[in-house]
Amino acid sequence: MQTLITSTRTARIILKPAVFGLSLWPAAAFARDVWFGELGPDPYRRAIVDSGDWALWFLVFTLALTPARRLTGWHWLNLFRRMLGLFAFFYASVHALVYVTFEPLAAVQLEGVGSAWEVVGDVIALIGHEIADKPFIALGVIAVAALLPLAVTSSAAMIRRLGGRRWRRLHRLVFLAAGASLLHHWWPLGGRFHADAFGLSLAILAIVRLGWWRRSARPLTT
Repeated sequence: MQTLITSTRTARIILKPAVFGLSLWPAAAFARDVWFGELGPDPYRRAIVDSGDWALWFLVFTLALTPARRLTGWHWLNLFRRMLGLFAFFYASVHALVYVTFEPLAAVQLEGVGSAWEVVGDVIALIGHEIADKPFIALGVIAVAALLPLAVTSSAAMIRRLGGRRWRRLHRLVFLAAGASLLHHWWPLGGRFHADAFGLSLAILAIVRLGWWRRSARPLTT
């Protein structure tokens, strides 16, 4: 028991700030490149790809915590679940914001639309057209929409308000977010499955979790 307390205290005091800093590193590195004008010949693509990739990686990291905890017995790994999940939402939101800013919003601004409501209406219309024309964007919308309630209810106060069972049920949306994000990532590659690091990582996690679920007949938790 004393070893667990010591490990948890060490994780909270030393590892948690370190993981937070490492999680911010991609955003800080990108901001640094913006400041020094080192984004390369296609800044939009760099911003879209980097933010989308990091959103996927943080989903992988979040989903990997429960298997890692069960395999190692390091219960202090639970300390990082909320943080990593929020960073997944953060990078997914940046990904969506970059898309809206450089695609439909930029197109609307070129038209010289007047009022703010007209701009919002035209942006929504253009996004709707993009979703109809490129279904992988709809998958991205689904992923961000699934992550939003998880981010809103990530605090200890919300867990108490919802109750443990309802909170766990709601947070199964992370599996929908992960699946939609992966398909959103794959679709522009020609609509074919692509054996990259994201797909392999999520496939391994899915197999491990489904195996545990079948043996225990207990609901999946994030």
